[in-house]
Amino acid sequence: MTKIDDKSQLEPTQWQPYNALTLTPVDKRYPIQAALQISIIVLIILTAIMVLMNIQHTQPLADILIAITAITSIGTLWISLKYLAAKKVYYGVLKHELVMRKGLWWVKTTTLPFSRLQHVSLSQNPIQRQFNLATLKCFSAGSGAAEINLPGLKFETAEHLRQHLLHRATSHQQDKSIPEQVKTELQSDSTMIKPDKTEHQSDSIEIEPDKTELQTDNTEIEPDKTELQTDNTEIEPDNTEHLQVEQQFIPSAQQTSVQQTSAESLLSHIKRLN
Repeated sequence: MTKIDDKSQLEPTQWQPYNALTLTPVDKRYPIQAALQISIIVLIILTAIMVLMNIQHTQPLADILIAITAITSIGTLWISLKYLAAKKVYYGVLKHELVMRKGLWWVKTTTLPFSRLQHVSLSQNPIQRQFNLATLKCFSAGSGAAEINLPGLKFETAEHLRQHLLHRATSHQQDKSIPEQVKTELQSDSTMIKPDKTEHQSDSIEIEPDKTELQTDNTEIEPDKTELQTDNTEIEPDNTEHLQVEQQFIPSAQQTSVQQTSAESLLSHIKRLN
């Protein structure tokens, strides 16, 4: 299996087609509930038109019958379309998102990731309450209107789905907040390491006085060397004394040699006289 790079484009074969998903249809009673709701609206409109015509008494009976027939046919068409469209509402709960598909001729597929889900609500009108149905509304971050308006759910199913969606949304938000906490912890660790560096610097500063002490020791040793030099200078006068002694011995030897020569000369002179 080839590894996909985050910045590389995906091939069309690697795209995930939502049209191929097997979605769940809404409750079977929803088309009847939707048709009944539209029928009530059509009846209210017909009643209002008949009341207005009876109050005025200006329109002929034929015109009144034509208006009622037109409104009835339009209402019937509207009820039929609503009934068929209610049978084409599907939804699917995926691992990371919620999918809804609806539409009779114009099919619309809406997906809402759990990471963008902010609020989920349930609503029931009087007719839905009679059928035990509810409408699930999902709101995303930064949007005022509902991103997904899913009608025709059984009330127990809608409540269970609402709790599941909120749980998934909170879990995704926590997963996003964990890297930020890790970054803050790493930054705090780095700030904790910096004082250790200063401690090492202080240790080096403490070591430097030891070096100065060694230098003072060296300076203390130098006077010893000077003492040795003074000792050597004291020894030198001894050598001069030996030289003076030798010089004293040298004149005595010369005197003895002079005396010997004078004695020899006397002896030779005596011999001559004899």
